[in-house]
Amino acid sequence: RLAALLDGGLNAPRGEGDVARAATLVTRACEGGEVTACTALGIRLRQGRGVARDDARAAALLDASCRSGDLAGCGALGTAGCAPG
Repeated sequence: RLAALLDGGLNAPRGEGDVARAATLVTRACEGGEVTACTALGIRLRQGRGVARDDARAAALLDASCRSGDLAGCGALGTAGCAPG
């Protein structure tokens, strides 16, 4: 949640928050094993939002999130055949 607040700021128009700090928090949470954070990081990596764009790493994170049961990861991956669990 804190990353989302930093990303958009409190009542700030989209894109005017602290995107780099939000990306750092999401990265740390993902490294700590938080699956939803890995999904968020994968999306950021795909978009280059607060981090350098890296499509291969994004796909790997989204695939891992999907396989861990995060349906948002499956949706972001765009793979109908991904079987959670």
